[in-house]
Amino acid sequence: MSNKLVTIDDYLATVDDEKRAVLQQLREQIREWVPEAIETISYGIPCFRVHHRGLVSFSAAKKHCSLHVMDKKIAEEFREDLSDFKMTVASIHFSGDKPIPEALLKRLILARVEANRAASE
Repeated sequence: MSNKLVTIDDYLATVDDEKRAVLQQLREQIREWVPEAIETISYGIPCFRVHHRGLVSFSAAKKHCSLHVMDKKIAEEFREDLSDFKMTVASIHFSGDKPIPEALLKRLILARVEANRAASE
């Protein structure tokens, strides 16, 4: 039997309870805001695709969770709004104690949807 992750549920089953709850909430928000997004596993982590392109992905690390924006330009556009969070080039680190505010998260996700739509045209 393979240990390869196939679904987001498979991935979440490998994560501790606290991070699982945080990532499941993020998953539900993405599904609500972008119901057409397709869930998949890419590079071993949960990924959402829309307009045939990666939208966002997320992962759990030892001390935080990450939202991978997959677009340096979008990350840079939101960098000031996300100044309370540690960021890499296109990833945002957050936790259950310090979640990304819902309104900001929604704007970020929908900006990615629009970027994917524009790139698909």
